[in-house]
Amino acid sequence: NAWTGMDRTMFHFSISHEKLRDALDRFSGFFTCPLFTEEFTDREMNAINSENNKNLQDDPRREFQLLRSTAKAGHPFQRFGSGNYKTLHDMTLEASVNNRDYLLRFYHENYSANIMRL
Repeated sequence: NAWTGMDRTMFHFSISHEKLRDALDRFSGFFTCPLFTEEFTDREMNAINSENNKNLQDDPRREFQLLRSTAKAGHPFQRFGSGNYKTLHDMTLEASVNNRDYLLRFYHENYSANIMRL
């Protein structure tokens, strides 16, 4: 599973000690050779949308978004802190952005061993 914060994404899983080496080998594949197929890109956008919908009534998240709204106009902290299908699909489609191409570019620019740690 994973979660994304203000400045990092944390990936995590539970495994028994004796299976750790094999599990790390499989887990590393997510970073060394991700699929980023059109189908799975769309499925992930739907999963993010579902999670956002689930969190709409979560008071701590609502308070945090309220705090964000007090930031200086144009500051990155003020931006929407999650995603939904409209922001991840519809708005990018309207702007003629190919989500898969964008994900691949983001991956190549940001997923590098020198800035990751285990």
